[in-house]
Amino acid sequence: MSNLIPRIPCPTDKANKVLLLAHRQELLNQAYNQIKRYNPNLTVEIDQGKRVANYESADVIIASVPTLGRSKSNRIDNLDPSQFKAVLIDEAHHAVADSYQNIIHHFSESSNKVLIWGCSATVRRHDGLSLADVFEKMTYHMDFLDLVEQGYLCPMKVTTVQTSIDLSDVRHYGGDFVISQLSNAVNIRARNDVVISSWKNYAAGRQSTLVFAVDIQHTQDLCNAFRQQGIEANFITSKTPEMTRQQIIQDFRDRKLPVLINCAILTEGTDMPSVDCILMARPTRSATLFQQMFGRGLRLHKGKKDCLVIDFADNFERGGTAGIVTIPTLLGLSSKKELTNVDILDLEKQAEKEEQEIEEQEKEVRADDKITKRKDGQEENLPQADDGIDSDDSKIQIKVTEYGEIKELMADISPRKNVRTASRNAWVEIGDDKCVLLVLTRGSLILEREESSNLWHGFFKYSRRDTFAKRYSIPITSDTLTDAIRAADTWLRKKFPDSYIHNLIDRNARFRFAPCTEAQKDVLDGYNIKPKPKLTKGQAMDLITKVKYGQLKLWKEKHKKSKKEFEERQKFALLRRKPVAKI
Repeated sequence: MSNLIPRIPCPTDKANKVLLLAHRQELLNQAYNQIKRYNPNLTVEIDQGKRVANYESADVIIASVPTLGRSKSNRIDNLDPSQFKAVLIDEAHHAVADSYQNIIHHFSESSNKVLIWGCSATVRRHDGLSLADVFEKMTYHMDFLDLVEQGYLCPMKVTTVQTSIDLSDVRHYGGDFVISQLSNAVNIRARNDVVISSWKNYAAGRQSTLVFAVDIQHTQDLCNAFRQQGIEANFITSKTPEMTRQQIIQDFRDRKLPVLINCAILTEGTDMPSVDCILMARPTRSATLFQQMFGRGLRLHKGKKDCLVIDFADNFERGGTAGIVTIPTLLGLSSKKELTNVDILDLEKQAEKEEQEIEEQEKEVRADDKITKRKDGQEENLPQADDGIDSDDSKIQIKVTEYGEIKELMADISPRKNVRTASRNAWVEIGDDKCVLLVLTRGSLILEREESSNLWHGFFKYSRRDTFAKRYSIPITSDTLTDAIRAADTWLRKKFPDSYIHNLIDRNARFRFAPCTEAQKDVLDGYNIKPKPKLTKGQAMDLITKVKYGQLKLWKEKHKKSKKEFEERQKFALLRRKPVAKI
């Protein structure tokens, strides 16, 4: 922007001045120093509060928006629009605010065509308002990742730290968390200790760490936590005296101070190129605010190789609302993704790979997710195995690729440790609320958890296709699955005392390690499942039992949920490179 000023043509001989607007003192002083640096021959004045510019002699007036644009201010009357060739707006996403509009309206009424020009690293407003009322068009845009890739910004490394803090009950207003409630949730000893220990583990060698906190109290408490660990740190807030604030910032710029904590002060435009580490200790639901925060560390600086962003991901589960913004979510990845010193460009490739896999998966599903119908509209019976499994339930043919590789299915088939510990029998889990034991030559022993009471109950279903084919209750009621399994095994030994039956249901029975039979393959083929060549008979039995008792539906629901979550993540993948929407 400083280099742009002398290049702007004057619409008339008289119109040769430039007005630059900024909304904070740090930005005013920063703009003054930069413009004087690149344009030493220009007369530059600041107009803010008690600092009144010399309107006649100044070539460039750097004005405070609160000073110039407030509704009852007459200060703007000192500026003759006919003398100005341009109004430049730093952090232009603020330009739709009334104070900015008052200034712009003052210049737009002039017959002189004053250029209204703005720049911003975050053209999206947090409140979603359009900038079209201020700017006619976006003349130039470069994606954040392009800026990194082409060397205009420094490389960015990402480390995520999952915390145990749950923000689900923190209220939100205007698209972000209510600060008072957010501070109560995160400003606790345990989380602050996580912030400090994470810095020591991942960033102790960094020279300039900028920390973003929630509010003044959180800022002070984090600073004290650093100091208690023997780490030199300081903080600035809106209550820090101006001279003290400037001295602290200068010490930090000069790398005399390794850690600086702030809240809502250094989020925009602040020129601190030496920053090589950012701690995102302030959770937010605003993608704009989040990008502003980590962006403070991405300016180039002599001797600076990269900037490490440590992203603290708290828990947030609330249906129907956008979640916490993190680096992974801005790329369309899960907020739970664990990262350690991963380059942001490599993370983008991971996001692209995941998107491609989802697209390929969807192609398979659209082609093969069908229900086989009879001519009369009823579902066909699928092939049956010869080992006591009946297939009289409705079936949905779903290709196994809908759930990933067969390896994922086999991992799902294996019982959890608590089930393996509770019984030596080949129990098969179907979701979280059902467990089935196939009793060869007899039928199936079924355990189900009742939703209302959360208690497990037992049933037995004979395999014969006669009056005994319905389920019968058995005397089992338990509040844990392991107790229910032990009780079911006891009932089974009494009901069917023959030893050969118990040999058949043993998880480690020799026959289970033989290759799966052609009949089993036919059943799996009926479900459109293509098993790997080395599938054993026992694995096939467990897989068939799973799908027969409802696992396909659960897998399908899981897939749909995963797809929906993926699509939701893409809505907030604002760092992904894509065509820029119109203003």
